[in-house]
Amino acid sequence: IARFVSYAKELVSIGCDSLAIKDMAGLLTPFAAYELVKALKAEINVSLSLHTHSTAGFAFGAHLKAVEAGVDVLDLANSALSEGTSHPCTQSMVATLKDTQWDSKLDIVPMEEAADILRKNRRKYKKFESQYNQIDTRVLVSQIPGGMISNMANQLKEQNAFDRIDEVMREIPNVRADFGYVPLVTPSSQIVGTQAVLNVLMGERYKTITTETRNVIRGLYGRTPAPLNQALVEKVLNEGEEMLSVRPADLLKPELQKAKEESKAFAKSPQDVLSYAIFGSIAETFLQERNSNTLSPEPLESFEERCDDKLPKEFEIVVNGEHYAIKVEGSGEKTDEVRPFFIRVDGELKEVFVESIDKSLEGKIQKEQKAGALPQVTAPGHAKSPMPGTLTKIKVKVGDKVNQGDTLAIVEAMKMENEVLSPIDGVVKEIYAAQGMQIGSDVAIMLLG
Repeated sequence: IARFVSYAKELVSIGCDSLAIKDMAGLLTPFAAYELVKALKAEINVSLSLHTHSTAGFAFGAHLKAVEAGVDVLDLANSALSEGTSHPCTQSMVATLKDTQWDSKLDIVPMEEAADILRKNRRKYKKFESQYNQIDTRVLVSQIPGGMISNMANQLKEQNAFDRIDEVMREIPNVRADFGYVPLVTPSSQIVGTQAVLNVLMGERYKTITTETRNVIRGLYGRTPAPLNQALVEKVLNEGEEMLSVRPADLLKPELQKAKEESKAFAKSPQDVLSYAIFGSIAETFLQERNSNTLSPEPLESFEERCDDKLPKEFEIVVNGEHYAIKVEGSGEKTDEVRPFFIRVDGELKEVFVESIDKSLEGKIQKEQKAGALPQVTAPGHAKSPMPGTLTKIKVKVGDKVNQGDTLAIVEAMKMENEVLSPIDGVVKEIYAAQGMQIGSDVAIMLLG
C-alpha cells in the first residue's frame, strides 16, 4: 500500500487531476480495498475511482468497503451485462446505498428499461460469449484477467487446439517476464496472451512474433516495469536499431487529413472518418455496404425462437466413419439464396451456409464460393497467416523480390496485428487473397517462387 500511495503522490505532483485503482483481474479483496482507499485519500486530494471485476466473486464487497473508505467513483455495469468477468451490478449498488450518507439519488426505473434493451441485444452475440465469463476463483492462483482468458480460448478454438489451453496458461508468466512484467490489461494483456498462444502452437518460443510484440520490445508502449529479456530484444531489433528512449507519443505524426482523403468516397460524417482511421479496411467495407443499403441486420431471435421446437439442436453425424458432435448455436439472416448457421463441431464454433434448393441459384452460389476460395498450403512458397483473422494490408505486389522473413501482409485477429512472413527467398508469383478478406491459418495468401 505504501508503494501505491507513493506512486499516486508522484502522479498528482506531475499534474494528474484524477486517479483510478485499476484491478483488471478482480483480485482486490474487500478489506484490502478499504485499507488502500483510506491510505490514498489521506495523502491525495483528487478524485479517486475504483475499477474492478467480479471474476473472483468479491468485487461487490470491495466496492462497498471502498465507499466506506471514501472512494469518489465506482465503475459498475447494468444488470444485463454485470458480474462474472464484468463489473458488479449498478442497480444493486444504487439500492444498497439508498437512504445512506452515500445515496447516489439515481433512479433505478430507467436503468431497468435499459436492461431490457440490453438483454434483447445481448442475445445477438450469444454465439461469441466465452465459457470463462462467470465467477472463476482460479484467477486467485493464475492472476490472469477473465477477458484475457476469453481471448485465448477463442484463439485456441479457431486453431482447433483448445485442449492446449493449460500449456498456454503456463506459458503466459514466461512471456510476461520476457516483456518486463507489463500489466495484464488491454492492450498489453492481449499482446502477452496472443504471443503465448503462438509460442505453444508453433512448438518453438518466438518462432512467430506479432507486430505488437515487436512494438513492446522496441519501446513503443513506453517503459516496462522491469527489464526486458535481452535475447528477445536482440531477436526483435534490426541490426543497428536501438530501443526508444523518448516518449513514444512524441513520434506520432498527424493522420487525420490522410484518413479524410482516403475515405472521402465513402465517409459521410466525421464519425465515419474516425471509424476509417481506427479500423481501416474493416470500416471501409462496412461504410460501403451501409451507403449501398446492402447491410443485413443480424437477427435478435435465438435459434430456438426462429426454428420449430421439434427440430433437434444437438445431434451426432458420421462422416467417413468419423463421429462428430454437433450443436446448433444460432442462425443468421435468411436470404433467398442462403442462410448462415452457427454450429459447434466437437466444441469448435463454425459458420456454415445452407443453400436454397432452388436449382436456378446453384450455379451462382457455386461461382461465388469458387471466387472466394483460397488454395490450401501445399508448396514451400505458399505464404500463410499465423492465425485466422482479417487480411488488413498486403505489402507486396506480383514481381516483388523478397527475402525469407520479410513482411508480406498484415492479418488482424483478436485486436492484434500479425505479420505474414515470407517462407523463402524469392519473387512474388501470385497473390490469391484481397484486403478485407476473412482468412484461415491453413490457406495460402500468396505464392512465392
